[in-house]
Amino acid sequence: MEILACTLIVISLCALSFFSVYCSQYLTSGYHEAALLNHRSQLPLFAFSWWDDKGTFQAGDTATIKVKVLKNADKIDKKVFNPTLTVNGKEGNSSYVSIVLLDFEGDPNEWKIFFTPIRIGLFNVLISEERYKVDDSSLDFQVEPDRSQLPLFAFSWWDDNGTFQAGDTATIKVKVLKNADKIDKKVFNPTLTVNGKKGNSSYVSIVLLDFEGDPNEWKIFFTPIRIGLFNVLIS
Repeated sequence: MEILACTLIVISLCALSFFSVYCSQYLTSGYHEAALLNHRSQLPLFAFSWWDDKGTFQAGDTATIKVKVLKNADKIDKKVFNPTLTVNGKEGNSSYVSIVLLDFEGDPNEWKIFFTPIRIGLFNVLISEERYKVDDSSLDFQVEPDRSQLPLFAFSWWDDNGTFQAGDTATIKVKVLKNADKIDKKVFNPTLTVNGKKGNSSYVSIVLLDFEGDPNEWKIFFTPIRIGLFNVLIS
């Protein structure tokens, strides 16, 4: 009986010891979790959006992100608050954007982040900042070509001759009015559409492009094979 009693006492003491350790760990974990939640509640909370809801730009424009501090603006140390912009996986100035600038003066509901988009397409910008736990704010934006920098073309019949016999070679004169230096002749490939049919068709054949030499005298050739009055669209 004495041995049994001792055994029971030892088991009870072990169980009590295990329970005490478990409670201690649970309380410690709970304390840390509460402390973390309390710390986060003291952090500033930010909202990011496009200024004037404008998320479409031309290459070379200045894009503006509006930064709004929803709470705890007084907790922000502007000397160290330095959010990072990541566009399509590349941080800061990159092949996608340049001239990234921060303006955190004045009303914290109207702070701004500026950048200049330099590539054409659809992009995603991620805004992150480690000190204040900003890590899940992203915006999409569209960049279109700067039309003022695009080449301007004029098309006319060579020698003003728009009348041909079937089987003749018809020649369209291509004149570049401005920004000829912006043309990449490797990809410049205009399409001829005659009465709704593109390229070689039942109306024309042997469509050829000649973009060598003087950009005021480039040529597009084709051979009309049907008789009648036709319309040529160049696109």
